[in-house]
Amino acid sequence: MSRASFFVKGLLILLLVVVNITLFSNYTFSTAPSGSPSGPPPLPISDQATPTSIPDETEVNHIENVIQGRFNSRSARVKEVCSQPHHPAAAIKKPYDIVAVPMLGLTWCPTFKAGSSNWLDLICKETYNHEAYKQCNMHRLRASNPAARFLSKQVPFQWSAATERELGLPFMVVRNPINRYLSAYRDKFEMGNIAWYYDRLGESIVSKYRVVPGGDEKKKEQLAAARKVILGAGGGSIELWDDTNPYLTPPGPTFYEFVQWSLDDGKDPHLITIYKQCGPCTIDYNILRLEKLSEEADYLFQKVERSYLNLDFQTSLNVRGKTRDCVDVFYSSVPFETVKKAYNKFMKVDCELYSYPCEETMALIEFLPHTNPQETHTCK
Repeated sequence: MSRASFFVKGLLILLLVVVNITLFSNYTFSTAPSGSPSGPPPLPISDQATPTSIPDETEVNHIENVIQGRFNSRSARVKEVCSQPHHPAAAIKKPYDIVAVPMLGLTWCPTFKAGSSNWLDLICKETYNHEAYKQCNMHRLRASNPAARFLSKQVPFQWSAATERELGLPFMVVRNPINRYLSAYRDKFEMGNIAWYYDRLGESIVSKYRVVPGGDEKKKEQLAAARKVILGAGGGSIELWDDTNPYLTPPGPTFYEFVQWSLDDGKDPHLITIYKQCGPCTIDYNILRLEKLSEEADYLFQKVERSYLNLDFQTSLNVRGKTRDCVDVFYSSVPFETVKKAYNKFMKVDCELYSYPCEETMALIEFLPHTNPQETHTCK
């Protein structure tokens, strides 16, 4: 081999080494246990999440202006709806429930199934010491709010600038009403998953609305057996499904049975409409959306000069799928005329007040193929 060709070959080898080093430096590797599947190839570093840079003051101001713009737009929409003659929202002359927290500069209207557990936890932590915090719940929080209780009993109810200075900036959290109604079922009743709810309401719902052949004695026997299984397990689940007992197929009320009960009775705080709970025509609330809760809560804390607060917002993840992904599955198990009655009673006014596209969703639900309600137990 000539000296020139040897020199060229050496340059090629060196070039290959440099290229390989460059390629490998763009990947990260994880060590898998011996014998475990290697899994998909690691992503290039450029495709992985990188720490978010700290925004400058101009960017922060822009974000704040955007969020305040949302608040202003929502407030304007509520005022527009409330100005309509004979509108149901305008008939509500005072909030059903408000919680004043002057030490945080806030007055909260608790709306169940819209992040209320997260707000309750935050307010309890900031209001009580460690030992008292353990005993804090919504009932205790209401009992320790004489100012809010006195205000809510005023006739006529009036919220003024002086009231706001004394009690705090009023705020509420809203959620897509169609999702909120379904969430009330899934979190409390689906599969009899919470023993307390099954004992208090679920068993009576199933007994009243589930059509089961056989006489009364057989029905009592099967209901008692289902009750023993569900409460004995500390709550129902798909694993308790038993084809030999119609009250365990499924365990707990179906969504259709829940809808029928809510229309006939429905006395549960999770079903109270947001407009009846908060009386938005009587107080100019800062309206936060559950769908954007983390960033909007941070901005709210800045408005009341409590930027040290942090809302630990965590959604309860249902093992059978996220509620927002289950709307078609569950609503298609209910005759549309029944869905429409529930919509008019529990969802329509809130949809109008808070600008959710519910009419479009209802139009889609109307044309879904009907499914068997007793087979609707998952949306995965």
